[in-house]
Parts: sequence; structure tokens; C-alpha cells
Amino acid sequence: MRKLIVTMIATLVFVGCKNVEVKENHVDKMQGYEVLATMNQKVEGNSMYCSTMQLAWNEIGERFDKVEVLTKNDLTNNLEKKEFTKDMLSEDDYIATSIIPVRESLEKLKNDVKNKFKEPSDILDMIEPSADGYLFYSILLKNFEYKYAFKDLGEKEGKRYFGFYRHSDDEDVLDQVDVLFYNNKDDFALRINTKDNEELYFYKSDDIQDFSSEYDEMIEKSKTYKGMYHMTENDYMKIPYMKFDEFKAYEKLKGVELRLDEMDYVVTKAIQTIKFELTNKGGKLKSEAAIMVEKCAPVELDDLERDFICDKQFTMFIKEENKERPYFALRMEK
Repeated sequence: MRKLIVTMIATLVFVGCKNVEVKENHVDKMQGYEVLATMNQKVEGNSMYCSTMQLAWNEIGERFDKVEVLTKNDLTNNLEKKEFTKDMLSEDDYIATSIIPVRESLEKLKNDVKNKFKEPSDILDMIEPSADGYLFYSILLKNFEYKYAFKDLGEKEGKRYFGFYRHSDDEDVLDQVDVLFYNNKDDFALRINTKDNEELYFYKSDDIQDFSSEYDEMIEKSKTYKGMYHMTENDYMKIPYMKFDEFKAYEKLKGVELRLDEMDYVVTKAIQTIKFELTNKGGKLKSEAAIMVEKCAPVELDDLERDFICDKQFTMFIKEENKERPYFALRMEK
């Protein structure tokens, strides 16, 4: 079964990004991390993915019986594969919907978000009311806590870490970590289990093509591993604290023409936010995505000692227990 990895190959690099003010003219890259809409896009350097843009795109097909993408590119082709769907998530953790964004409908959606998640939307105020189009929207909110807090390992070279040192006698902490495989200190994967049925995967590797193949590769390696699957007092684990607040406007989607039930529309806005925090006690993920289309002219376009140190070149994935695909991935190169 596929696990939801936080694609920590370089994907775990959510460390220490400051809060940013979300504006329409924001550049695509924030704090050196590239936000990806799908898991099969090419990963180049520090990158992260969350499933919300895919969920928003999927809502187009939920609203209309016949969907034709008239302006195709590599991003629309990837989104059309629909490799992540909302049945891979618990209903308590997301909203995926579409509305005609007149003022009353927008206000109702804002209230629905606040009532369900006890906090407001970060992007719905950026949507201008319109009676001539549709808004496809999704939000995902996850809070998770480890069964037992990890040791704070302090700061090194500007990064703060948590985990455990060798000769730790805290069996409860060690037992919440599973080893998928360990070939050497630069080729391993581990899983941290939480109280909330979320699974965090950390896969250290030298190279990555995309999050999807990286996840598959990790799972395949785990199937042939013959070593110890549990942590021992001889093991050492180090993972960075992370805090990110990212915004992306998808210029490759803006101006894309769609034929929806024989009527032509153009994408006028496609935006996504990802807020992610990871500590020695647990973490939180909040992500939203919105796609606005309008009827208008197109826009211009045991004795063994092992080191599980995730300090660079690793990928992180997060998924729900017993679900097939990750809803979040991150790559950290350095």
C-alpha cells in the first residue's frame, strides 16, 4: 500500500520561512521553495507539494458533465491525470467545492470554512465577486501529534533539530518510529506514526525526478529490505523543525481555455497557499487552492549503528493511514 510521504528528500525543507503577506503580484517562488501542483511534476531543488490544487481542479469535472481543455500544457496534462482524489482524505479534514462567486455565495463559503475548521480562509478574500463565472475551491487542514514528544537536539548551523541520540533508553519514543529500509546513512527511509493516523515518511536519497516516482521508489526498496525494522538504542535520528508560509500564483494556468458543457471559459486566477509547521511534538498543515474561470476573452499568457540524519537531500511525504496517496510532499536539498 502506498504511504503518504512528506517527500522529505528535499521536501522536508519547510524550515523557518517567515510569514508573508499574500498579494496578487507575488512571485511564484517564496523563500527558495517551489510549490508544485501535482506529484508528477519535475522536482528541481527545494520543493513542496500539497493536494489542494489537484482537488480544486477535480471540482471542474464534478460540476460539469463534459470538460475539454482547449489550451493544454504540461501542467494541465498533469492535473488531468487526477492522481489524487478526495476519497484519499478523511471528510473531516477538507472542503472541495464549486460556486458561482456572487457575494452571497462567497460569504457562505467563508462561513462554512470558519465553522468547520475554527479559523478563516486565507485566500477567499482575494476572489472578486462575479456572476459570469465559477470558483473551484479546496482547503485541507491537518493537525497531528506524535504519541511521545521527541528530544529537542538544539541548533546547528542555523537549523533546529529534534529526534534522539544513541543510547536513548526511552523505548516509547523509539517504538513510534519504523524503519522502512536502511542501506547506509545516505540511503534510508523511516516512518513516524502519530496519534492521529497520519504517517510521516522521511526518505534520504541523492537524486529525485518527481515526488510520485520518489514515493514509488521508496516503497519498492522497503519491500526487499531484510534488516531491522525497529529503532534500537544504537540508532541516531535527527530531523529539522520546519515552518513555512508559501503562496503561489500559477501563471501556467492563467489564460487556459476550457470548454465546459459546450460553453467556453478562461482561467483568470489560479492560486494556492501552503502553511506547514513541524516540531518535536507534532505538526500542522493548512493549504488552500482556488481556480477562477469566467466567460470572457482569453487573457495573455542490533549491533549495527545507524544514522538517520535528515539534514539535507531528503524527501518528506504525509498521508492518511490506510490511504493510497500522499496529500503533502516536500524536498530539502540543503
